[in-house]
Amino acid sequence: MRALIFNSGLGSRLGELTASNPKAMVRLGNGETIFGRQLRILHACGIDDFVVTTGPYADQLRAEAARFEARGCTFSFVPNEVYDQTNYIYSMYLARDLLRDGDFLVLHGDLVFDMGYVRKVLGSEVPSLGSVDVSAPLPEKDFKARVVRGKVHEVSVGIFDADCVAFQPFYKLSQASMTVWLDAVCGFVDSGDVKIYAENAANVVFDLMDVDAFGYEGHFVEEVDTLEDLERVSAGIGMYDFEQQPVFELVDGGASLVGVCYAGGLDGVCDAGSALRAVLVGKPLVVTGSHLASFGVKDTLDDAFPGYEVFSGFSSNPTYDEVLAGLEVFANAGCESIVSVGGGSAIDVAKCIKAFLGMRGDGAAGEFATQTITYSPIPHVAVPTTAGTGSESTRFAVCYVDGVKTSIAQDCLLPDAAVLDASSLEMLPGYQKKCTLLDALCQAVESYWSVSACEKSREYSAKAIGLMVANWRAYLDGDVTAARLMMKVANLAGKAINLTTTTAAHAMSYKLTSLYGIPHGHAVALCMPAVWGELLARCEGDPSEANAVFADVRKTLSEISALILPECTATNLDPSVGLLEFEQIVAEMGLPVIKASNWRADVPVLVESVNVQRLGNFPLLLGPDDLARMYKTILVENIER
Repeated sequence: MRALIFNSGLGSRLGELTASNPKAMVRLGNGETIFGRQLRILHACGIDDFVVTTGPYADQLRAEAARFEARGCTFSFVPNEVYDQTNYIYSMYLARDLLRDGDFLVLHGDLVFDMGYVRKVLGSEVPSLGSVDVSAPLPEKDFKARVVRGKVHEVSVGIFDADCVAFQPFYKLSQASMTVWLDAVCGFVDSGDVKIYAENAANVVFDLMDVDAFGYEGHFVEEVDTLEDLERVSAGIGMYDFEQQPVFELVDGGASLVGVCYAGGLDGVCDAGSALRAVLVGKPLVVTGSHLASFGVKDTLDDAFPGYEVFSGFSSNPTYDEVLAGLEVFANAGCESIVSVGGGSAIDVAKCIKAFLGMRGDGAAGEFATQTITYSPIPHVAVPTTAGTGSESTRFAVCYVDGVKTSIAQDCLLPDAAVLDASSLEMLPGYQKKCTLLDALCQAVESYWSVSACEKSREYSAKAIGLMVANWRAYLDGDVTAARLMMKVANLAGKAINLTTTTAAHAMSYKLTSLYGIPHGHAVALCMPAVWGELLARCEGDPSEANAVFADVRKTLSEISALILPECTATNLDPSVGLLEFEQIVAEMGLPVIKASNWRADVPVLVESVNVQRLGNFPLLLGPDDLARMYKTILVENIER
């Protein structure tokens, strides 16, 4: 399968954004160009041969394509020198000699689509299809298709009849169908019709092309013609990208990958080396701790990328200077992509390196941490070795700048793929296993009650909580199957907080870690009962406050209770049951008691440390007095004085 992309238009409706570049080089909200996104997704789906028609500023398209040539893609650029006097029927005519061999995807250069739809199209046995949405309202100024007995009969802007549906110029065409269309295009151009759509020619021969009306309902397929389109598309496509991040499990001792059953059509077993080579490019920088040789992915890396560079110069709470050291190694070794192998710290360092690459200046005085993160095309594959943070599926990272925890966030920091290797959990100490799985459980619960929760984030949270409560004991006892499931728990929790971020319990936990030297998961688990109890107390307070907000929080807590205690069949479970069960889980784990000789003086320090932004995600307002009261409860109940 090859791809034909029409990129010879002016895009004048986008105003200044296309004053000095092609429409396809306009950047979406995450900073990625439309053309770069198309190439990235199509390449990831196995398409490596492209025919691209060009108009003005073709050099920019060639420069964008060069990144993918380094990954093995080939490009044939077809310039239309009279782009301002013709429509893309003439561009198709100019490319005709390149289009008579093989099957094609045919699409416009301003089309934004999700990876799942490409996989659906390529996986379909239908030889020729056009993309329709029968549930969408008919657009006023864009293409519609007339569908007759399930076949595309006509495509035009000006048709609004009962048999017409919304249509997007994303085709899969067999060689026979493409040939029929090309012959019609040649006939029109030879007769002087060069200012019309290529679909005008197709309308004459659609019956001969035999193009199925193929539904893209449930997927994202939209053109960007105006500034309003750009804003809407940028906001809408991110959710699909997060959901469809490729997530694999490493099996057979590192020899194979199997797709985890999330959206995007990933399934079946594939060769691990081939899968990584499809994502990564050039020499990778492997960001990892001191135990790389113990992990199954090492053999895959050795075979697929001999001579890769290793960076291990970071601590468990990575600093800005450590990230700068990683940047230097990346540059000096001539690396072009990143693999992170380790816990949250390794993945955070890799994300920060990716974020800082290409920034202005030399990074002195923490300047990279203050600059706006633009889109970074550096491929990154994350291989978590603990079942806790879920960082392999989030767009967030942290590093410490002059001792201050600093959050880094950008959509492009979501790793291009995640590889789950449950065998890496075998070497974790029992205490670390407990802390990491509690971190994942707290993330899932917090995401579920977050004010930013949505249907998809709660779906991830619910799955994570259910798998965790059913398997944590077996996991701690060394059960291999439970370890695989715990990896999925952490990944699902990560996917949930990627959409919502965490809330008060996480915000309150970080200073406990630095003050008392306890792992992050342990600190969060200490905070959760106080935060959870605060929610319950507020909801069960003065009856005059029993408004819609409290009623909604009570309902949410009741749902969480049902998730954390699945054997209970009550339809309206007491909202306090979930907290009691959480406390029972923590008590059963027997976490060590923490020593703090000056805990009263620590409370103001702890209150001052809390990230106010994270508190904004909490269902109810929390002030300094509330935080101080909760910290006192935490310290009195959990710390040995």
